[in-house]
Amino acid sequence: MARHPLRQFGSENHSKVLAKVIKYIRAGNHPGIACEAAGLSYVQFKNYMRVGDGLPTDWRPAPEDIPRIKEFSQKVKVAQAQAEVDIVTNIKAKAMTDPDIGLKFLARRYPGRWGDRSLQIKVAWNVEAARSLEAGEVTWEILEQEFGRELLEREVVPLLKSPQTIILESNTAETLIAPEAQEKAM
Repeated sequence: MARHPLRQFGSENHSKVLAKVIKYIRAGNHPGIACEAAGLSYVQFKNYMRVGDGLPTDWRPAPEDIPRIKEFSQKVKVAQAQAEVDIVTNIKAKAMTDPDIGLKFLARRYPGRWGDRSLQIKVAWNVEAARSLEAGEVTWEILEQEFGRELLEREVVPLLKSPQTIILESNTAETLIAPEAQEKAM
């Protein structure tokens, strides 16, 4: 079965569509938006990129189209790189007169050095609490006094590796079991 001439890879119309996709990506647009604006299916675009990268895909292009698909894929990557260079150059120029822009750029580019450390600590506290609890380095009571039972049950208990016996009061033990384990036990 012959392919429709307007959809055939390498046809004049299809080449114009692909050129538009590259142009829109070069302007800084996301590939999905560039495809929609140019009239190319984003699924087909992803197939072209996978073939261009030598990755498997369910779609099988005609063997004679593969070199042109690889060329398109390479042009897309160059367009993405050029767009990023332009954007970073613009951000850098603006950062010279606006320190907030510079700090935001540095925080995203080098999060370990310039990122918001308080945010990093807030994200990991529950992981550290679960680890310390399992290692016996801290008791449930101490964590409960520090964070409150509701917060611990919501943020720490789901991270525990297995059902745990946790001391909730000085003389009372309660076993916390995941809901799936409770259903199996019944």
